[in-house]
Amino acid sequence: MTKEQIFIVTYSHIMKIKILTLLIFAGAFLSSTDHENNHPEKKKVFICNSDGAKKYHLKKDCKGLENCKNEVLSVTKAEAINQGKTELCGFED
Repeated sequence: MTKEQIFIVTYSHIMKIKILTLLIFAGAFLSSTDHENNHPEKKKVFICNSDGAKKYHLKKDCKGLENCKNEVLSVTKAEAINQGKTELCGFED
């Protein structure tokens, strides 16, 4: 083989490795974001740790949590529902 042919073969292998690496990282990223979408009960939400609170929030700084006199907790959506926080806050829409 000539030097030019060796270069072309080597370059071709390097490009295949780069593409394969990119696909692996893209697949890992999509898999991690898809995992949360497939398990909404594991999604973290915020609640006011009060018996009177009935809603959960997607953001800790939600306007609906401003009047919370108790601690704001980060829990899964399933835990929030089990604690009686069954509705999404209206400010989240």
